[in-house]
Amino acid sequence: MVLGVDPGLHCGMAELRDGKIRTWETAPLDAASHASYLARRSRTTKVPLIIAVERFTITGNRRRTAQPDALEVIGMLRFIAHTYTVQLYITGASDAQRVGNSNVLRALGWWTPGVDHLNQAAAQVAYTLARVAPKAFLDLVGPGMISIDLPQ
Repeated sequence: MVLGVDPGLHCGMAELRDGKIRTWETAPLDAASHASYLARRSRTTKVPLIIAVERFTITGNRRRTAQPDALEVIGMLRFIAHTYTVQLYITGASDAQRVGNSNVLRALGWWTPGVDHLNQAAAQVAYTLARVAPKAFLDLVGPGMISIDLPQ
């Protein structure tokens, strides 16, 4: 099971479970609450969970907002992963979107037109799946997408 998160004031969420994806948008504390629920459930059901969240780096660029919500979400997810011993991948948006670009997400049936947060969360799931199970990822995407640069 993979939970992809685009952190912020409005968190994009994408949950891949049993080969099916579900996406939604939620508040930061609700995102952490859901991640905590999945992590606790993972412990009891023995179904491994990977939480994949988009990295947020503070820069000196004053044109960007401070995004304290994004940093708080990442911190909460880090704590949840530590508490329940689940894997946490903190990945750059460009890395995830290089693998989980719009064409790939469309091929997977994971694309949500006009909702960037959901697509960024789905890209986190695609990147993570390509990273931990590249053959399964390529089988899902299909032979036309083999030119994708899979993560190492």
